Amino acid sequence: MNYQHDPILTRVIDDLIGRYSDNIIAIFGIGSYFDDSLPPNWVKNDIDIIVIVKSLEKIPKPDWTDVRYKKRQITGIQVWIGFNTIHGYQDRYSFSKESYSNYEWSLIELKHSENSILLHGRDIRDQFPSTVDLQFDYDDILARGLYHIDKSMKEQDLSKAMKELSKGIFKLAFNFSIFFTPHFRNTSIIEIGNKLKKMGETNEDIEKMDGFFEEALIFRITGQYKSNFIELRENLIVFIFTMLENGNLHKEMNYLDMVKYLTTTFSGFSELLRHVQNSNLFNDKKIRIETITFGMRNIIISGWIKQIYGTYKFDREEGTKGKVGSFLLSDPTGEIRVVLWDDQVKYFRSNDFNVGRSIYIINGYTKESRDRGIEIHVSSYGNIYLLPEDQKAKKVRQITKNEVAKRLEFIKDAKSIRIPCPFCGFLCPPDIKMCRKCGEPLPK
Repeated sequence: MNYQHDPILTRVIDDLIGRYSDNIIAIFGIGSYFDDSLPPNWVKNDIDIIVIVKSLEKIPKPDWTDVRYKKRQITGIQVWIGFNTIHGYQDRYSFSKESYSNYEWSLIELKHSENSILLHGRDIRDQFPSTVDLQFDYDDILARGLYHIDKSMKEQDLSKAMKELSKGIFKLAFNFSIFFTPHFRNTSIIEIGNKLKKMGETNEDIEKMDGFFEEALIFRITGQYKSNFIELRENLIVFIFTMLENGNLHKEMNYLDMVKYLTTTFSGFSELLRHVQNSNLFNDKKIRIETITFGMRNIIISGWIKQIYGTYKFDREEGTKGKVGSFLLSDPTGEIRVVLWDDQVKYFRSNDFNVGRSIYIINGYTKESRDRGIEIHVSSYGNIYLLPEDQKAKKVRQITKNEVAKRLEFIKDAKSIRIPCPFCGFLCPPDIKMCRKCGEPLPK
């Protein structure tokens, strides 16, 4: 591609040269905008550019970060410009100081000429490390796909939500490609699709991922998905989380693993977290209030606020000032007092911290209360995660013993016996401990 025939690229690159000509070593174009293998009717409205410079000190930066980047909107095209150094690409740690992007993915894009195009300067690919023995951070790459899915779920504009889902699918597809074929080094959408198609011939999970990938391709060409958008997104979430629960991707993740991952990765994925909390995807036993004992640490527990006791300030013996507040946490198995210390007291000042609000407690620990009972404490190492307002806990209908008996009588002649959940009534297999619909404990 000769950027001189593209007025937007010409404008962007001429501006970069005019500002930083003495500092620029090379300018590369990456991503689908520069991919000539895509169909001619492919919608290209994002331009991603990497500028390799001699020194980042000469590039302006925001006050809150050392990462140098720019965003511009030019005639409907979103332009993203990242500034890096050759030194930054030498290892993951150095790169993390210069960019928010995934190191391995970024290195592959510039190191291999099929993944990027030199727009200006000299070709310096031979100065980047070899990718032969590259060790991928699969957690990070997975998060980049989930980020767009979570963003799709938050988006009120349907067209934007559909676009975000397609971005998430493409990034998850890349994750599949490099996980199941570790030597794969192509970031082209078409090549990723070809790789999925080939691997899917002998792997049912990859075949399913290829189905989602084809849906994203159709959307990028026609502006519409072949399947119902909401159902497609739901099916994708179930598929990915089920693979993680079963250990069919880079790791096996149970319910608590997933809650922690969705809460602590990047800035948290609130919509996906809500989905996990309200779905029957994870069957492992959750920590419930009735199981809390003395000496527990690193507690992850969910419930809703039943009562707020307030906060107060105090002076410690060593002369420092402290703050403390508490509230009553409830779940279907009981109630327990939760005590927040110092900076965590900020939640009491939030308009969203109110009775009935569903929350997650991350990294709590237990202590004996003044009345010799048990409490959960949350200090600076812990966190409180407030779920969206529409996820306030709903009172579940308790099913009577007579209803349970009637349901058991009704299904006693069935080929597969099912046990009614005493909380939601869902008929569950007898060999599981937690309801697959609501996640509550089944009768023993």
